[in-house]
Amino acid sequence: MIVTCARERLATALALAERAAATGENLPVLGGVRLHAAGGRLELAATDLEMSVSAGVEALVEEPGERVVDARLFSALVRRLQGQDVGLRSGADGQVFEVRAGGSRFSLVSMAADEFPELPQLADGWRVQLPAGDLARAITQCRFASAVSDQRPVLSGVLLESEEGLLRLVATDSSRLAYREIPIAGLTPFGNAGLFSPRAILPARALEEMRRMCASVDPDIAVSLSLGERLAELEVTTARLTTRLIEGNFPPYRQVFLDDLPSRVRFRRPSLLDAVQRVALLSRRGPAVVQISVEEGQVLLRSAVADSGEGEERVEAYAEGPGFTVAYQARFLEEFLKAFDEEEVELELGDPARQGTFRIAGDPGYRYIVMPWRTG
Repeated sequence: MIVTCARERLATALALAERAAATGENLPVLGGVRLHAAGGRLELAATDLEMSVSAGVEALVEEPGERVVDARLFSALVRRLQGQDVGLRSGADGQVFEVRAGGSRFSLVSMAADEFPELPQLADGWRVQLPAGDLARAITQCRFASAVSDQRPVLSGVLLESEEGLLRLVATDSSRLAYREIPIAGLTPFGNAGLFSPRAILPARALEEMRRMCASVDPDIAVSLSLGERLAELEVTTARLTTRLIEGNFPPYRQVFLDDLPSRVRFRRPSLLDAVQRVALLSRRGPAVVQISVEEGQVLLRSAVADSGEGEERVEAYAEGPGFTVAYQARFLEEFLKAFDEEEVELELGDPARQGTFRIAGDPGYRYIVMPWRTG
């Protein structure tokens, strides 16, 4: 293999591919990136057998070939090299892989490409095209609500489903739920898509990598998202990510939706975020809890901790309906408030002992539902 390509483009492709490489030592080839040079292109691929990423760059291919090199080492090296172009060459013995750029020359140990597994292909499914910015925004606003623990695997992922011109993303850890609708033109079936519905639970890690891929291009560029029976796939310009789905039944999330609630408070998002972070400072053991009180038109945030003290802060807000006092984990509020840039959010509430619904003001396609913290 003898190849020359633009350093910045190679670094960008490696940054996408390396995150799919495995981190364990059991199968060294899974910690590598496969480089395949032919026909004026250098194709990169990495997989941990659960998620796979492939990406390509234009290249001057003097001698075609393919090798596998350590993904993270190679990516870190290319990022730090100087010069506009990178030259790659595999040695006569097939093991040494030479990297040249500017005045630098490095020799890396490589592996045979025939040890690298074939990447999965999505043959049957439902495909939708949508702006990269819309998908990135939806992932950001939902993924944080998925469960960190994998004791219930379906809760550690994000549900994607489509019907009636909408793509829906739903995430929950059983204490809170984030829901986002994205209007779409429709779905295109391919293969034997008619045998299953466009509904899939994607691992949160894979969704985060999809968000990164979408964020790496212009937000108006159309990306292609495909949902299969066992796999999901995202294609963004010259890169593709494929992930295995989480098997199981997602909870019937619509049961927690409450509409026409009598109490509503509209906050300025930056002010509420700042106040939550300040008041939560008092909690140093266990989860920080913030109490929201609406009393005679005033909105107060409170926190009281036996070994730290107590705090109270008046928050700029507009309230309507009956007053109330409700407590939430500060982390649940903070993660929600950091997930978007809009200026105003609303809290809708009925019984303070039941779930409250946070919304982005003026955006009916999003809701964030949180169970209250029981203060004893």
